[in-house]
Amino acid sequence: MRIRAVAFDMDGTLTKEESSWALLHDAFGADPAKVEENRRLYEQGVISYLEWARLDIALWGKGGKLPHILDVIDALDKVELADGARELFRELRARGIATAIVTSGIDLLAARVARELQADLWIGNGLVVDEEGYLTGECILRVDPLRKHMALRMASSLLSVPLEEFAAVGDTRYDLSMMKEAGLKVAYRPKHPELEAEVDIVLEGSLAELLKHI
Repeated sequence: MRIRAVAFDMDGTLTKEESSWALLHDAFGADPAKVEENRRLYEQGVISYLEWARLDIALWGKGGKLPHILDVIDALDKVELADGARELFRELRARGIATAIVTSGIDLLAARVARELQADLWIGNGLVVDEEGYLTGECILRVDPLRKHMALRMASSLLSVPLEEFAAVGDTRYDLSMMKEAGLKVAYRPKHPELEAEVDIVLEGSLAELLKHI
């Protein structure tokens, strides 16, 4: 099988931080019980992902005001790249293999990670701000975590690489829909057994170990 492009999940795959949303919940003092309740409502199909995002963002408010975007950026700046990520992307570029970041995480972090790794494209979810730079509570939805295959299809179109020539790399069950459409399915330090059961390759060490398989 010839692999011409690799699509990566971001949180917990390209970064050591397992969730950029969870990082912001911690940074802005969100109630953990309400965070868990929102997740449960989404996974049970009671609310849409956009509604879930709005409910989660609302938990960041203090005194009736949501954080400033600069405070969000400051919190996300603490996120570190995964072991082997730079080496992996450098070698993929040398081999002429395209790279895409497909994440339901925050686009501010996705853009930074893509810039540092020189990824060919990224797709992530955005936070809307007002004219003064404060969050409005709205989210720009680009990637639904249970429908990541839709974002992979977009990446396939933008990179002009058919899905069967993609490798998809992720760490949670939310990556399954994306992986099922890719030619090569790779779990990186998988968090859920159902993911590990579906993939072709499991990586537990450095992310750069992927180079042995493509």
